[in-house]
Amino acid sequence: SGTHAASAGDAGGAATPGPATSGVKFAAPPPGDLQYDTFYNGMQNMIGTIHWRTDGRTYDLSVSMPVPFVGPFSYRSEGRIDAFGIAPDRYVEKRGKRPEDIAIFNRESHQVVFTRTPNNAPLPDGVQDRFSMLMQLSGLVRGNPSAYKPGVTQQFFVIDNNSGETWPITVIGDEDVQTQAGSVRARHFMRLPRRDGDTRRIDMWLAPSLGWLPARLVQSEPNGAQIELLWH
Repeated sequence: SGTHAASAGDAGGAATPGPATSGVKFAAPPPGDLQYDTFYNGMQNMIGTIHWRTDGRTYDLSVSMPVPFVGPFSYRSEGRIDAFGIAPDRYVEKRGKRPEDIAIFNRESHQVVFTRTPNNAPLPDGVQDRFSMLMQLSGLVRGNPSAYKPGVTQQFFVIDNNSGETWPITVIGDEDVQTQAGSVRARHFMRLPRRDGDTRRIDMWLAPSLGWLPARLVQSEPNGAQIELLWH
């Protein structure tokens, strides 16, 4: 499945995050280590990984994927689980040989601060980073699968390495994903445009047989490039 980087844009205008509801039906995905075949424009690369750890109160998520000519991209999110679901404390991106970019979620000041920029972002309840968002969606679907029918759309406020924005995620429906291990039934979610002219697309297929973790992820870039992770 492709856990790939999704990038920041601005769907919610400059700002204010959409509402999150406390006491949501949330069931954190079970801990697991998943391997993925990775593809860049259809050409297969080395294996990518998702390592997910949780004890029901805290969590640690790390994602690694090879990127041709650039080196590995690695992402780490760690934090806790609260009444809104996944609650990140720290998000780290490392892209190839570039220095790490870190986002710190300061819940006392209700601000997210960044090492990459002096700017900060609001920290509403239910806020996610780019990769915790995947686990948040997984936990929400796992907690109440029947609520996520085709056409249902949910807003997530997502922190990147230097800003925050609203991601509208819609349900496409249940589909079969073809993997090396055979066909896997999965629910297809897609990020809708975050603003007029937004052509960067993210598709996620979450599989109940994998604890609602991703069987496939695809990021499609405005220039036509495509990054895919497919459960191995």
